[in-house]
Amino acid sequence: MAAEEKWRITGILVAALLASISAGLIRPSLALLLKVNLQATVIAVSSLTSGYMAGRGAMSLVAGFIGDVSPEKRKLLTIIPLTIASAVIYTATYSANPISLILAMTLWGSLAGLAWPTAQTLIVDATRGKPGTLLSLYFATGTLGVAIGGYLFGILPLTYYAIARIGTILLASSGVILWASSMGITPTTRKRLKLKETTRIIDRKVGWILYSAFTAGFLTGLLREYFYVYVYEEFHIGKTGLGSLLAIGSLVALIGGLIVGPLSDRIGVPKTLFLTLLLATTGAALLSLDKIFVVTALGFILALTAGRSTLPLTRNAALLGVGKGGSTMVGFSNMLSNLGNMISPLIAGILYTYNTHISSLGKGTTPYIIATAMILLDIASYNLIRRQHR
Repeated sequence: MAAEEKWRITGILVAALLASISAGLIRPSLALLLKVNLQATVIAVSSLTSGYMAGRGAMSLVAGFIGDVSPEKRKLLTIIPLTIASAVIYTATYSANPISLILAMTLWGSLAGLAWPTAQTLIVDATRGKPGTLLSLYFATGTLGVAIGGYLFGILPLTYYAIARIGTILLASSGVILWASSMGITPTTRKRLKLKETTRIIDRKVGWILYSAFTAGFLTGLLREYFYVYVYEEFHIGKTGLGSLLAIGSLVALIGGLIVGPLSDRIGVPKTLFLTLLLATTGAALLSLDKIFVVTALGFILALTAGRSTLPLTRNAALLGVGKGGSTMVGFSNMLSNLGNMISPLIAGILYTYNTHISSLGKGTTPYIIATAMILLDIASYNLIRRQHR
């Protein structure tokens, strides 16, 4: 690998690290700010996740189309969206209106949907090395950033408002670094696909991969703002305890993310993804048990590890499994995982607020039971898809 390639890849990874630290600071800050300071409902808190993911999902597909139609202009989808997002969140932290915070998160998600799918294609185009390993390193870097952000969130003796503002500075910095790193990256030539061709490709080659992105997103959406409030209220852990749990979970997920890339390069994406789905099922099932904090914490760690490990697998398959129109497929993968992230917190917030549950274990466990069933269906589809690929 040439020295210039190393510097560009390093720059993209540093940008992902800073942005993830910022997310680790901003997202729990806004969640607890809404619940504790502003006395908002769990539905409102869950709407932070749903709003963010709704915006991100919609714009991820736009970023994918732009990457295929005009790849040389991709660098504009880095610095501009992230600096605007930073300014929006920073401004919103001066508001005591829950709706303003939810709208700010939605706009942040939309702008992130332009930037980060673009970064995923940039890092693959920056080198001709093994894409699975490279993408796993990219996502593992993001996981490390969230761990650092979660730890800092727990120990900083500052208000939720102040912590979120520090995060916005890191977010803007990541945009500048990502833009500088994109200079000189030659886009891989990909033929633009017609809609009919794209539909055929999704059906035959990566349909199961894309559905797996959706189910992984659904589970991951239950491990963010909803989970913060759930463990805060059900187990009465404070800011420091929550920050420590988030940091530990993210560090374990980091190790898992580093493993799946080389493993997928060796045994293939479908088999590796199948293994991560088994791990996700175990984690979601443990979260469904409730009552014992140690069990819930273990379930969170396993589910988070599986969810984070799934991301590089689905992006890798979407980008390279079709041979052409790869950026569009990355957009689809991002869109579906973000759609899952958007739907699950809304469902969870409504069920939690209205004390609706389908088991005797507690009202907070129902969303995890639903996630377990969805992942089991995904696993059951594996043998069918494997026979189709023979």
